Amino acid sequence: MVQWIEENTPQLAGKKILYLSMEMLFPEMNSEARSANFKGGLGVLAGDTMEGLDDIGLDVAAVIPMYSDTWIQKISKNRQHIEIKKVDYSSEPVEEEKNSDGQPIVIDVDFEGRIYPVNIYSIMRNGVKVYLLKNDDVFDILYTGDRKKRLRQEVVIGKAVPKLMSAINLHIDFIHLNEAHTVTAACYIKEIEEYRNIPILFTTHTPVPAGMEKYDQSWFGSMDLGEKYESLFNESGVIDFTLAALKISSLTNGVSKEHGEVTKNMFLTFRDKICGITNGSSLYWQAEELRNSHEVTPESLWEIHHSCKEKALEDAALRLKNHLGMTVSFDINKPTAGLFRRLAGYKQQFPMLKDIVWALCAPRGEKVDTPFGKLDGLGMQVFVAGIAHPDDNERQEWLHHFVNWTKDKKLAGRFAFLPGYGQDLLLHGARGCDIWVSCPIKDLEACGTSDQRAAMNGNINISTFTGGAREYLSEIDPETGEGSAFFLDPYDPRTLYRKLETASRLYYDCIEGKNTIYKKLMYNSYKAGMTMTIDEMAKDYASDFYLKALQMLNEN
Repeated sequence: MVQWIEENTPQLAGKKILYLSMEMLFPEMNSEARSANFKGGLGVLAGDTMEGLDDIGLDVAAVIPMYSDTWIQKISKNRQHIEIKKVDYSSEPVEEEKNSDGQPIVIDVDFEGRIYPVNIYSIMRNGVKVYLLKNDDVFDILYTGDRKKRLRQEVVIGKAVPKLMSAINLHIDFIHLNEAHTVTAACYIKEIEEYRNIPILFTTHTPVPAGMEKYDQSWFGSMDLGEKYESLFNESGVIDFTLAALKISSLTNGVSKEHGEVTKNMFLTFRDKICGITNGSSLYWQAEELRNSHEVTPESLWEIHHSCKEKALEDAALRLKNHLGMTVSFDINKPTAGLFRRLAGYKQQFPMLKDIVWALCAPRGEKVDTPFGKLDGLGMQVFVAGIAHPDDNERQEWLHHFVNWTKDKKLAGRFAFLPGYGQDLLLHGARGCDIWVSCPIKDLEACGTSDQRAAMNGNINISTFTGGAREYLSEIDPETGEGSAFFLDPYDPRTLYRKLETASRLYYDCIEGKNTIYKKLMYNSYKAGMTMTIDEMAKDYASDFYLKALQMLNEN
């Protein structure tokens, strides 16, 4: 079978891409190992990207750390507590890499005068070999709050990558940095004569300053890069990894067209080499019945969704039983909204819900006093899930409120915070929630992909008019059934209430036999979601990123 690149970008045939990331979601692993190696959308996208690049015929190898510990989210006294647990990789589909003599490959890496031996393992991520760097002293927790330890992780991976390449005789044609955490690796690789002029591609995932890696300038010496790289990293008295990645890269992309423009405006000096390539999602996230269906219709979509919703509600009840000791049953005939995202300030889950949640969950027709006056109860079920970083006190308070709401007598069985954030929960959310709510502050959401995963399952999005969602979804007309999503424009909790009011009314109209507009909207959402597959994103990377960087290299 002729592969896509052979017909469309033949110049890339036979070229090897080295993809570097600090996290990646591996569906091939068991639960605790999966959760140790990803924390959110960046890791989800990294895992999906491996699938997409391989599907279109690109030759890729990837490197990430292999983390020894994972966070286990516990709820005690209505608050989140993080338990650190060692991961047992003995039953995971990972293999220890060995040299030609059959001995395990061990790479010695120094940091601040201490030698750290790094063992090399590998795992296949949907056809792509991913090399895993293991040293439990260095790579214990992903995104540790200890800043010096975090710098050590990023320096050690940087030093280890070129040594790994030498040990396994890996020759590459491109370096792709998935976020700036791994920019040190690009510096060390460029010190090898063969790779002096290698194209470096940089994908930045956020315009939020907290997500852009910076360190105290006095720590530059511990990076062991020498004076020639000091001007690359040092800016205004700090070590700035994002700026370094922008400077060293051939091309940089934001993860949506809007985010590309936002990034250009943040870094005007580099605007000519910044573009936007919108994220995509793997069909792995889609219900198997949909994935295997020869023909999807509004009716078949409704039936498949009903089955997925049953499983999602059962999972929600089980989580409340296991984590909170609550026996709750949920109603499959109630419209169910899900907000399953990492808890971060700009995502705004608590601020958008706090004044309207009582009305959303109240019985239909009941009048509810709110800061916005009396609002009608919508008869909904609302689920929130997410994990707050242990060092983020404000998001810890959000979670505390969510658990209190879950136990409140008026909200019990209607609102639920679902503990145990991870891949399984994200799957149930994408497949089983009727309505998917994403409410980040405009221009701060680069491109979340949870809306894509919901859409490809036929579920209705209510989203901020920002990031990637605005590029493939269109505003719903509730009278005609045209459109595929509701947008929060203007951005305000009252807008969220009004959109949920319309969505819930259409849902109840459907199950009560008044009209079938809701089924039509689900089908519209499904069709829109199917335009955002990871393979389509991979094609954009091939033609707009790798090929362009190769052409720039040849011109020089």
